[in-house]
Amino acid sequence: MIGENNLHKRALNNISEIVFYLDKDLKIIWANQTAIDYFDKDLTSLKGQKCYEKWGWKDKCDSCPVIRANKSKTAEEGIMKKVNNQIWQMKAIPVFNNSKELDGFIEIASDLKPVKNLQEEQAKYEEIYNAKEYIQVIDEAIKQKRLLEMNKFFVDNADILIFRVSPDGIIKYANQTALDSLGYSEAKLEYLSVDSFIPEDEYIPRDKFWKAIKISGSLTYESNFITKTGDSFPVEITSQYFEYEGNEYEFVFAKDISVRKSYEVIIKELNKVAVEFNQLKNEAEIFKKTIETAKSILKFDLCGIALAKGDRFVPAGVSEKIDFDFLPINHGIIGKAYKNNKSYLNTDIDNNPEAKPTRNTYKSGIVIPMQDVGVFQVVSDKKSAFNQRDLEFAEILIASTQAALERVYHQQKLNYKTFHDSLTDLYNRSFFEEELKRLDTKRQLPLSIIMADLNGLKIINDSYGHEKGDEILIKAAEILKDSLRDEDILARQGGDEFAVLLPKTSSDKLDKIIKRIQAKISLENQKEDLPISIALGSATKESSEQNINDIFKEADDNMYQNKLLESRSSKNSIVQGLLNTLSAKSDETKEHAIRMTGLAFNFGSKLGLSNSELNKLSLLATMHDIGKTSISEEILNKPGSLSDREWEIIKKHSEQGYKIASATSEFSIIAEDILAHHERWDGSGYPRKLAGKDIPELARIISIIDAYDVMTNKRSYNQPMNKGEALEEISYCAGSQFDPELANEFIKMMK
Repeated sequence: MIGENNLHKRALNNISEIVFYLDKDLKIIWANQTAIDYFDKDLTSLKGQKCYEKWGWKDKCDSCPVIRANKSKTAEEGIMKKVNNQIWQMKAIPVFNNSKELDGFIEIASDLKPVKNLQEEQAKYEEIYNAKEYIQVIDEAIKQKRLLEMNKFFVDNADILIFRVSPDGIIKYANQTALDSLGYSEAKLEYLSVDSFIPEDEYIPRDKFWKAIKISGSLTYESNFITKTGDSFPVEITSQYFEYEGNEYEFVFAKDISVRKSYEVIIKELNKVAVEFNQLKNEAEIFKKTIETAKSILKFDLCGIALAKGDRFVPAGVSEKIDFDFLPINHGIIGKAYKNNKSYLNTDIDNNPEAKPTRNTYKSGIVIPMQDVGVFQVVSDKKSAFNQRDLEFAEILIASTQAALERVYHQQKLNYKTFHDSLTDLYNRSFFEEELKRLDTKRQLPLSIIMADLNGLKIINDSYGHEKGDEILIKAAEILKDSLRDEDILARQGGDEFAVLLPKTSSDKLDKIIKRIQAKISLENQKEDLPISIALGSATKESSEQNINDIFKEADDNMYQNKLLESRSSKNSIVQGLLNTLSAKSDETKEHAIRMTGLAFNFGSKLGLSNSELNKLSLLATMHDIGKTSISEEILNKPGSLSDREWEIIKKHSEQGYKIASATSEFSIIAEDILAHHERWDGSGYPRKLAGKDIPELARIISIIDAYDVMTNKRSYNQPMNKGEALEEISYCAGSQFDPELANEFIKMMK
């Protein structure tokens, strides 16, 4: 019965692999200690289970090596993914009784842990193979005087070549793996010298070698074995010295490391490519290198990189002509990989509908996400064309690809920022100056320049805030850009200035372009409450003798002259726009301004003000609260009491109004009055706490008129008073809030 030999049971309990003995009905009849520990059970509870049940499956796995070994009656192996998503290297060995009938199976499972790190991967394959488990079996057999009768099944089915060799190198025993690997029959191989398999340039004289292993007890080294047909394969050899019943022997344990060597080649290639990626300058070069490297480490029928662009995948690099143009971002397995940022290995696409590619001939594949860039995919027309190791190598490659892309993207951003304005996304002054030098050639003549300056930016910033000013700058940039040709160079020079370089543009063409810009400005101003005004100036270099810097200065001077002419009207338009905005967002309506203007004129006349002062008072009645344009509607129209923070914001409107009025010559004459119109006679007002006649006279007058109109007309925060109540309140506040003489005069006038 399988598993009765205590010798190999003890040996198998010491190895790291999971080992099961199964009967021919796939029931467990023995398990080694590693299996017992892994499943957290005891041997009694494992016995009698079907092999697939212990892994969590309800039925047989058709692709399992045990099932295939049952059909082929030979050892089978493969990679299996269990219900816990762990990947296992599985090997199944059929066992026959003395009548050569199938008696059961040995199942060996090795845990394949995913390797994401290049250094970890390399270190794994640089481990020296340890034949310790097999040596323990030999030691145990020697102790029990059963060296020649030891468990032949275990040794013959080991996955390494095992020889027992005399001191002079003659083979006394070779296991079945050695016979199969070297192509000899047992009769032919025995009594040959083990040194006959070693290439001449790697041969060490037997007497020196024997002396070395007697002294050290064991030697491990790499070499090559030559087969009967003259082929060779790399091996890692552990030679162990044994003394048994007075005889000396060498036990040779040789592991075929062809796969490991091929992995080492791949690792070296990936290391080399990782270095080469640092020299690549753009996406196209990186994608090309990725595809070329994938060809050298994977066997596939199609390989490609698809970039995520909005709601689609767009092919960016392919190994051959691809049969689709675009795919939706949620398409199948590539969409899943991209969304979850997780790699997928598909050994049988036919059994995985979401993994279906665009061509039905593909049977297996690998998909690896490239973070927020896209996905990498390889597919094959064969089932199980890729394994876990292929996936890991591909992930290492794509990690290098992503690192290279990040470097390129970062450099592109730096380059872009170096030559672009961060606010408007136009070229900056540095780029414009470089282009001016580059295009200043005879071939580009006539070379024209346009200088443009946004009028009234300061007043916009002071009244609406810098956020609104930035918005106007961006809009001005869009107007200019939309009016120009693709070959023209448009740059923001800084602040409110723009410059345009127009190669091969005559003065006639230049005039048409300027008219196009002006028409575009006019069209935009029909849509906007706040008008945009841009002063333009231009000049053209007609001959090589002209200095381009002189042309630049001429265009700038022309622009400045236009700015002086347009500045007054543009600022007035902006102020009017501010008044309209204030009327729309608050109780400061046109009706309020009209009432205030009428009262101001009547009261000023009663006080005997000159015509000049009356005009200033009427203007002040209209403009006194213009600073409120920078305050939100929520605060201006709040029905309840203001918080301390909100009240502080409200109090700033006098200063804001002063800044706005000061920006224009027409309104600067009332700037001080706007600043002071909330000062109080007793000095408790704001913003400067002026008192008495230190407060400008027009400000003292307008504060009384404003208070009366507010009290006698409905606001969001109060109901209107009648005339008598309002005048009584003004009388009460005379001497504290209001100039007492002016208050009395106003009350007399209103009665």
